[in-house]
Amino acid sequence: MVKRPSVSVIIPAFNYGAFIGSTLESVLSQEYEDWECIVIDDGSTDNTAQIVKGYAARDRRILHIWQNNQGISGARNKGLLLARGEYIQFLDADDLIESRKILKQIQYLERHPETDLVYGSARYFRSERPNKRLFGHGLSGTDEPWMPEISGAGKEIQAALIKANIMVVHAPLVRRRLIDQVGAFDQKLSPVEDWDYWLRCAIQGAAFQFLDEEGTLSLVRLHPKSATQDRSRMHLHEWMARRKWDKILHDRSIIESNREMFNSLTQHIAIEQVESGRLFSGIRFLLSAARGCSTSKESLKWIYAALAAPFAPKGRFDEIAYLPIKESLKILFRVKG
Repeated sequence: MVKRPSVSVIIPAFNYGAFIGSTLESVLSQEYEDWECIVIDDGSTDNTAQIVKGYAARDRRILHIWQNNQGISGARNKGLLLARGEYIQFLDADDLIESRKILKQIQYLERHPETDLVYGSARYFRSERPNKRLFGHGLSGTDEPWMPEISGAGKEIQAALIKANIMVVHAPLVRRRLIDQVGAFDQKLSPVEDWDYWLRCAIQGAAFQFLDEEGTLSLVRLHPKSATQDRSRMHLHEWMARRKWDKILHDRSIIESNREMFNSLTQHIAIEQVESGRLFSGIRFLLSAARGCSTSKESLKWIYAALAAPFAPKGRFDEIAYLPIKESLKILFRVKG
């Protein structure tokens, strides 16, 4: 009888032959050795399969599984179906984990059976400067820590996750029992599907634990193809996620917080869409923003913005949307005040 591994490392890969070797080396470097690594090749057309098969030939713990392209969440879900481990480690095909990550986190989970998920810190790096590690991902323009590093369960974790994602996808080590309880990743929400997943874990009552141990960092590679670089796409999918969360949250105060952020995000996306030339999409979001307002005066302002959008001077729609109507009319008709 073949022994089941303690940990299943799941790596979705699509045309990441340039990076997958380094990712697998970071798995092979783990001090904890009782693992299987399932690489779901999501229809790659580059040399991803050749590289992974080479590693699999040298180490039987590495498996290469090919499927028609289903996106990163579809690939992760396939990996979950095949995983045999008691613990699950997610890892993207362009990222890395430090050598003591699995060891230290599995030791914690084995000492604390009440904890469902343990996670550590993350750093970002660029391929051309692999040894320079950044706290931030660059979207905010600053190199500052963003992970709240909180532990707990219930309302506290849900409240934090409603504000923002609290960790990168490969930061946690997760008990399989929690995965079985929560289910699959939502394939419609990439690239915020992991944020959605952690919130669903919290809604199910999962106990989260932040653990800061040397050698346990999750390393995120920044490059032009990485999902964190597509800000507009992330906003749109966060909007979809927040609309979904409104239906599955239970705590009234958290529901209200989510709705406030949903309405603010709707307004932001509306302006973003109009200014990027997606006029009809922008108008739809503007009208949606009007429906989410708490007063008729605010609602009228966003209806006015929807009517003004086709006539707005390039690059100045944000002013038209946010200024009082009288002031924005001066911009719209180029009347100097």
